[in-house]
Amino acid sequence: MMNTFQKNLAFGQIAETQIARWLRSRGYAVLPAYDLEYDTGKGPRLFTPTSQLVSPDLLAMKGKKVRWVECKHKTVFTWYRKSPRADKWQTGADARHVEDYHAVATDYPFPVYLLFLHTSDAAKEYNGFRASPTGLYSGNLATIFPLAEKRFDTSQRRWLYYWHREDLTLLASLADVNAVTMTDRAA
Repeated sequence: MMNTFQKNLAFGQIAETQIARWLRSRGYAVLPAYDLEYDTGKGPRLFTPTSQLVSPDLLAMKGKKVRWVECKHKTVFTWYRKSPRADKWQTGADARHVEDYHAVATDYPFPVYLLFLHTSDAAKEYNGFRASPTGLYSGNLATIFPLAEKRFDTSQRRWLYYWHREDLTLLASLADVNAVTMTDRAA
């Protein structure tokens, strides 16, 4: 049987593949930063002169534009009813990883973009609210890091950073991402 890390890795790799294909369809060359050590549960790492950081998943290049891309595969957004905002949909990522991505963005020349692929609108019913949004959402970490809410998620027993949907940019509908993936497979 697969352990939790292996299940999460397989789930995440689906989005990495879909996002990489979508980026390539937009003219980007993509270099995956895979350096996985399954026995330790560590993902790709950037080795600095004094430490190591969790690395974003991909280095994407288009002309002179170079950026890191961290791919997040999410089933649904979270409806955060305690939020004072009208749009209470949020998505998040592991705090330790986000802090490492932020260090990469701060200390090195290429910006880091978080891309969240939300694949299901079958959200839990939140007092009759509509289904969860789907699609590929993005944020430049330099811009969205200060907007994040850091909270302890008791169900996952870890700290997470959360962003409101309105703080992110919708890059593509789920249908558009899936269409690129299907076209790429047919080729």
